[in-house]
Amino acid sequence: MQNQDEDTNSPDHSVDSDTSDSDGEFDMLLLEFDTAVNLTSLKLNWAVGGNASSTADLSILAWNGTGSAALAGNTWSSILDSNGGRYDSVGNYNNVGLSYYTVNPTSIESTKWLVGVYNPVYGSGGDAGDDGFKLTSLKTSTSSTPPPGPAPVPVPGTAALILAGLLALRTRRSLKVRAK
Repeated sequence: MQNQDEDTNSPDHSVDSDTSDSDGEFDMLLLEFDTAVNLTSLKLNWAVGGNASSTADLSILAWNGTGSAALAGNTWSSILDSNGGRYDSVGNYNNVGLSYYTVNPTSIESTKWLVGVYNPVYGSGGDAGDDGFKLTSLKTSTSSTPPPGPAPVPVPGTAALILAGLLALRTRRSLKVRAK
């Protein structure tokens, strides 16, 4: 992945709000899942935040499941549910480092997640501008019901099988008695 406004210098292929970009925008990743998941933690393998190395400030949003999840033609502010959009702010996280970092303390579940550099539009909790990161992995969970156990054995089929076995034993015994 490479942002359209990046060149060959660092931080290529990163999610950033680097003010040295041609547009200084706040980048976000749209993560989509087949079923609703609880985003529990994430791990970065590269981060930079202002004057700090190996940490970045992040914003995370979850689609609320109603209406269109489309982002095209919207501003970051207009996608917020509180502004008539379809995404809820899950939180802003300050100084996220390079190890697993726990997020989403209220266990919100969604099929669509936006993970990006801290954006002040979504509230306080970070320093805007000059942040960047590369996402390594995510941990998720679901609250779906566990798969059902083994299917019960049907009684009529079992009874018929036992009856057939008893008849076979009786026939065999009758044949032995006649043979003597």
